[in-house]
Amino acid sequence: MSREKSGAITMLFKDDGVTIEIRDTKSTKLFVEATLNAKEACQMLSRLANTPCELKTQHLEKVGKKMEMDTLEFEVKDSIYESRINTAVKQAKQACPSGWEPDENFSSQGSFFTKDGKEYARTTIRRWV
Repeated sequence: MSREKSGAITMLFKDDGVTIEIRDTKSTKLFVEATLNAKEACQMLSRLANTPCELKTQHLEKVGKKMEMDTLEFEVKDSIYESRINTAVKQAKQACPSGWEPDENFSSQGSFFTKDGKEYARTTIRRWV
C-alpha cells in the first residue's frame, strides 16, 4: 500500500561539509536547513547519533498547509520607468488581499501592461490553508 510522502530531503556535499535541506511537499516550503562542517559530516555518516550541527528553521507556520495561488492585477500609480519595479512591489503589498503574499518579482514580460490608458502590474499571490 502506497501513501503520500509529506516531505522531501536533499543532501548537498561541499568541500567544507554537508548541507541537508528538508522541504514540506504540501506547502512547497523549505523549513529546515542543517549545515555540518567536514568533521561533523564524517561523524554523521559514521552513524554517530545526535551529531551537532548548525540549524536554521523557517516557514514553520506553513508546514502541512496547502499552497493556493492566484493572480493580482493592480494599477501602478506615481511611477517612473526606472523605479517601477520598486513601486510595484510596494503597491502589490498594499493591494494584496489579507492572508495572501505577493511575489516581488516583476521581471517577466507580462508583469506590466496598459489597460484603458492606465499602467498596471500583474503578479502571482500565494496563501497557505
